[in-house]
Amino acid sequence: MAATVLIAGTTAAILLSRQHASHPPIIAVAEPPQETAAIVLPASFVPRSPTPLEALAIRKELARPPLLAAKQGQAAIDDALQQLARQAGTDPAALAADLQRRVGSAALIANLRKRAESANDPAQSAAIRMLAFVGTEDSATFLVPLLRQPRTRQDALTSICRLASLPMLWRLLPAARDDAERRQLIAAALQRDPAAAMGDYLRLVEDPRTRAVALDALDQMNHPPVQQLIAALNTSRVTDRLSAARALGHIDGPYTTAQLVSRIQNNVNRREALAALLLSRGNQARIAVAEARQNSALAPILAAVQSEFTTSELEP
Repeated sequence: MAATVLIAGTTAAILLSRQHASHPPIIAVAEPPQETAAIVLPASFVPRSPTPLEALAIRKELARPPLLAAKQGQAAIDDALQQLARQAGTDPAALAADLQRRVGSAALIANLRKRAESANDPAQSAAIRMLAFVGTEDSATFLVPLLRQPRTRQDALTSICRLASLPMLWRLLPAARDDAERRQLIAAALQRDPAAAMGDYLRLVEDPRTRAVALDALDQMNHPPVQQLIAALNTSRVTDRLSAARALGHIDGPYTTAQLVSRIQNNVNRREALAALLLSRGNQARIAVAEARQNSALAPILAAVQSEFTTSELEP
């Protein structure tokens, strides 16, 4: 019995070995890659030459030099910061633009941030100043802690004024240490978005405690927001209209006077326009006020307007 089982098992093993020998194991073979279908253009397609603007963009891209390697980029940044720190009159905007082309914005900003927060870095001040021309609002937030340090406060504030959003500038105003910083922040807010800043600005002019610094901030602007202030002569709040008149009177100048005279002649916000002229110091404004006093329709309005202001405001 046992021999019979042994013979049967041996026979089965021989059969299985023959079966595997006649069918070798299957080896997986990778399928050849499929060819990408060719792009077929419609029969109506007609190639064209690039427009002048497209051609300019193509030339600029082809002329763009490759970014420097990390070590070369670091050396270029070091050289630029040393130049900014040592040579008076160096334009940080020009240096920053050149570095952006050679190093790339991301690498440049990261490097400048690292240098800006290092009190032991002799180029700290230069890094803070250059960051104003390459950074974003996020960089302005990064610079806020540097306002606590006397050594970096002025440079940090100047850069923040270039980078910060309007809400951020208004939030920083109460923390200003003196009128110079207040003027800087107010002027930056008006430059950032004159229309959006106008409401808060007029409240500063309205308040006698902040009026002088708010008006003086206009002197720091190359282009004061004359048009936005003239539009504010028509706002619903009487105090806002008078504040706008005060600001326009402070700005003064032939252009502003011409705009105000035009409104008086067209019977648009006559009262507020006369108030602005009354507060102006320029010769053209004085002539316009003198002519208004001789006009039977304007003289009563001018007299009523004059009572709205203090004697010191009306002094020449």
